[in-house]
Formats: sequence, structure tokens, C-alpha cells
Amino acid sequence: MKTQKTEFLSFNDGITDVFSVDNIAPPGNKPKKGLIAKFSGLRFEYKTIGVKRAYTAMQADVKLSELIQVPMHREISTQDVATINGRQYEIVQAQHFPDTNPASSVLSLSRLEVNYDIAGIP
Repeated sequence: MKTQKTEFLSFNDGITDVFSVDNIAPPGNKPKKGLIAKFSGLRFEYKTIGVKRAYTAMQADVKLSELIQVPMHREISTQDVATINGRQYEIVQAQHFPDTNPASSVLSLSRLEVNYDIAGIP
């Protein structure tokens, strides 16, 4: 039986933080949506946004800004926000690949027009 040789992924392009969106207002105050840290310091590798992926996103009225690959965390979902170099991106799609070396998640990102406040940062 022939074994498939998989390329080792390095994640050398930068560091991203992943946040969940939740109420960050102090108790008793009017609710305010903001970001709460979920995963910080995730190394990533930029990927090329393919033509098929770009056109499929455009059909859904979404403009993809970045495509990154990170070590796999199945808890990352489309309800989360990723930051790269201080810019905030909505996670439009999260695909998890357990058969890569190491297991990885590919995140399709769309730049947010208005940034959320981050909990704990004034």
C-alpha cells in the first residue's frame, strides 16, 4: 500500500488573535458588543484566494480580504473575529483539515469596516 507523503506546514507569515463577539459592558449598563479573547498568539501562513473561492464569496455578497492557515482549533467558527497587525477581520468560513501535517484550519477573512472594542483594553 502506497503512503501519501504530506508536506510539513510552517505557519511563518505572522501571528493572529481570535476573539469571540459578546457583551463587554459592565453589569447594569446598556449591552455593548465587543471582543473577548479566545485564542491569542496563533501563528499563521497566508494562502492564495483562488478564483473559485473568490467568485463563490462574491455570489454571497462577501468580499474576501485574506485567506490564512493556522494550527487546527475546531473551536474557531464563523461567529469569531480574527486580528492581524491591528486590523479586524470577520471569519467568513473556517475549514478544518485533520490530514495535514500538523492538522490545520483554513480561515477565509473579510475586513470589518467598523472595529469592535476589545474587552480589557480602554
